Amino acid sequence: MKPSLDQGVPYEANGAFGEANDFITKLYVECTLPGLADLPKAVWLYADASYTVNIGRTDIDQAARDRQTALTYLMTRRITDALGCENEPLEQPPTVKPLPAPTP
Repeated sequence: MKPSLDQGVPYEANGAFGEANDFITKLYVECTLPGLADLPKAVWLYADASYTVNIGRTDIDQAARDRQTALTYLMTRRITDALGCENEPLEQPPTVKPLPAPTP
């Protein structure tokens, strides 16, 4: 994944992936939708959470970014539950693992 956020850090969370910086967290997750007979059943959901309370702050640390990412994961899990994703993509508790920084 190519970084799209200024100072963004890519991450993986239980098979989903995304990117986070000090005030934005993006999450991409595959969802297998029920009841689609002749159509492709798998779709990619995209969650984009903004933590505007952090704008302008200089004291954001990795623990704060991890909390933001976990919250985005949990909010997105509510959506995948409501949609009835058959593959239960975010069923596990959030375990966020930063990916290596991409090479320029």
